[in-house]
This record gives sequence, structure tokens and C-alpha cells, in this order.
Amino acid sequence: MSGENVKVINIDAVEPEPHQHGDGFAAEFRQLGRPLGAEKLGYQVIDIPEGKKPFPLHFHHANEEMFFVLAGEGVLRDGAGERTLRAGDCIACPPGPGSEHQILGGAGGIRVLAVSTRIAPEIVEYPESDKIGVINVPNRPDGSWLRQFMPKSETRDYWDGES
Repeated sequence: MSGENVKVINIDAVEPEPHQHGDGFAAEFRQLGRPLGAEKLGYQVIDIPEGKKPFPLHFHHANEEMFFVLAGEGVLRDGAGERTLRAGDCIACPPGPGSEHQILGGAGGIRVLAVSTRIAPEIVEYPESDKIGVINVPNRPDGSWLRQFMPKSETRDYWDGES
């Protein structure tokens, strides 16, 4: 036994990746899975400021997500409404309709550990904006991802454009 595949990283050693969109979306993401060499799970720590959201309300068709509140307070928005979150709360979001979710930072913000399966390709639905996202892992020669977002209501027939 060598233990060569077991890795440890301290969150303080991971550079935060800030993301912001408009006035409502902002968060800092610290990717843990890739630096640790994870293969089948993705995990990251997300710091969400007070009154902000890291992502739109959504659900996944392929991937399952789990969020564990490490510190602070916030609000979970889901299909049933809103629920208060505090340190120690664990949120399960299995794939499929009925698992819509979004986290908002409460007073002083909230820090969560996010864990997800890494199944690709993935389809994500955004019910409030009538969008569908199709996402695949970096599989192109240039390392880019296939990431397409489109209105769900604007479907095309399978044979459109074919002769």
C-alpha cells in the first residue's frame, strides 16, 4: 500500500474564483475536486455574500448535488418555497424535476461545501427563465466545453433543416 492517490488540501491554499452577474448574483468559488485529483465527484466551497445568489434556480437531469452549510446563514429556495439555512444543515438535490434549488446568502453571508456527481453530458433546466442548458466536459481538441443555453419554449422538429 502506497497511499500515493490520497491527497489533502487546506481551503486556505485554494485561490478563490469570484463570479458576479448584475446586482443579484455574486459568489466566490474554491475548487477542491480538481486540485485533489477527484475523478467521479466535483467539490468546491462557495462563499455567498448577504443578499446574493451564486446561480439561478435550476435542476439537473443527470447529476446529483449535495450542499453542506459550513458557516453562516442563508435561504434555500426550492419548488416548495423558502427555507432558512444555518451551519450544519445538509441539502440533497437528486436529479430531475422537483429538485429545483437556489441558495441565497443571509445576514453576514453563508459558506457551503458543494458536492456533485460528474456525469456528462448534462441537461440543466432553469424554470424561472424558461432555459435549458446542455453541457459536456472538455472533450474538444482545444479543451473547450460544449455549453449551450437556449429557450425551452423554442423547440425545433428533429427534421428541421434536413433534406
